[in-house]
Parts: sequence; C-alpha cells; structure tokens
Amino acid sequence: MLYSVLNFFHLLADLMVQPIVWFQIALMLMLFGFGLGLNWVGFQWIREKLGSHPKS
Repeated sequence: MLYSVLNFFHLLADLMVQPIVWFQIALMLMLFGFGLGLNWVGFQWIREKLGSHPKS
C-alpha cells in the first residue's frame, strides 16, 4: 500500500513540474498501475491464506 501511495504522490508532483515531461507521466502511470495490481494480488493471497472466502 505504501508503494502505491508514494507513486501516486510522485505522479502528482510530476504533474506540477513545468514543462511537463509526458514520458515521465506515462512511466509513473505505469508504475502506479503495477503497484495497484500487486496490491490486489497480495490482498487475494492474504484472503486465501486466512481462509476468509469460500473455496470453489
């Protein structure tokens, strides 16, 4: 979660820099997306290990 939050604030900071470097914005968007994906997979893994969802 911390990784995603820090990437989000880094993205916001990059948007405030003049002139905006668009490839940097694209890179930060990709990193933010990957971070969210990792958070989702980690959340699913924890749920599975704790047994809080029914097995199919």
